Amino acid sequence: MDIQSQKHGNCLVLRVNADSIDYTTCDEFKNAALGTLKTKDFSVLLINLKDVGFMDSMTIGAMVGIKNALTEAGKRLAITNVHPYVRKIISVVTLNAIFDLHETQADALKELCSE
Repeated sequence: MDIQSQKHGNCLVLRVNADSIDYTTCDEFKNAALGTLKTKDFSVLLINLKDVGFMDSMTIGAMVGIKNALTEAGKRLAITNVHPYVRKIISVVTLNAIFDLHETQADALKELCSE
């Protein structure tokens, strides 16, 4: 799994370059996201899932943990480019109420990230 980060104003964007995140790659994903907490100069972590077409329940649980850790640190989580299958899983377990979902990275940057 390849995860790239890039700073945009007050946002830190994590781009996940993988077709799926499951039990075999979930820890790597979670560690990369939680590792951003060492960086103090952002207020929004924006996770771009453009290439991710599948996520298992373990990964969904990891995303809840990531959101909770960011909230405790006074930071916000936003997720962009969510594949329809992944979006359906998120909505079935009613997590769309706690995740800040955006259609595109550009939309999220415009709404959340000041330069």
